Formats: sequence, C-alpha cells, structure tokens
Amino acid sequence: NINNINDNNNIIDSRLPPQTTWKKWTHDFPCSEEADKGWKSSKVQRTPAATGLLFVREMKVGSSTMAGILLRLAHNRSTFAYYNGRGGKVVIPCRMRVDHSDARSFEYGKRNKQKSIMVSLLRDPTKRAVSQFFHFRVSKSNVEPTDENFQTS
Repeated sequence: NINNINDNNNIIDSRLPPQTTWKKWTHDFPCSEEADKGWKSSKVQRTPAATGLLFVREMKVGSSTMAGILLRLAHNRSTFAYYNGRGGKVVIPCRMRVDHSDARSFEYGKRNKQKSIMVSLLRDPTKRAVSQFFHFRVSKSNVEPTDENFQTS
C-alpha cells in the first residue's frame, strides 16, 4: 500500500525496498498562477516555467496518461475562471508544462520549489526500448520487426 506514513511523516511505498521514503508534501498545491495565454499550443508548452505542474516527459513511459492526469488536476484545482458572456463559466487551468522536451530546455533547475511540483515517470529500459522500436520503427516507418532490425535501430 503506497499510503503508509511512518512516525516521521514520510510516505512509504511498500512496493519498494524499505529504505525508500519520500517526505510528505507540506506546501500548498502549486496553482498560484493561471496557465499562460495560449497554453494549449506547442510553442507555449515548450517555453520555460518556474511555477506550476512541471512534467519531465520522456517517450514511451506512459507519459500521455500522466499528461492527461496532470491536465485534469490543473483544471480541477484551478481557482481561475471567467464568464463568457453567454452564461458559461470558462475555467483557466493552473500553469503547467506537459510537452515532450528535456528538463534543461525548460530550465527546471531554476524553478521555484515552493510553487511547483516536478513530475517524471520511469520505465524498465528494455521494455521502453522494445516499445519505442515497435511504435516508431515498425508502426510508423513500416520496418520489418526482426531481431536484426531491432538491434540496429
């Protein structure tokens, strides 16, 4: 059970070795700023941000699912909204970055740790390599799925 909390208020994931613990998040949810104007565009998603939900998104690790979860959180936790004049409420999500780019280009090293959460996913490297081969080479480039093609890709 991932929700075990020990005497030091650390979260313990019982699926991992016993020495692996994380400190419980004690800051407010990082939604102090609304999303950047045009936040859905790749151009905005690929610009640096120091606050909000920051996702280091690697290929073939389940990142589309995680991006969807973070987008839902950014909408559901947002306090920013306006009325569109037709009686409809438009929610502006919290600031977030969920695009495929590396952490260096996003300048996450300069982020405000009190006003951001940085998230990433890991996957077994072999399973990730096989998935990447079938997704990009076999499905998209019509490469024959042979051992030799896999080893040379």
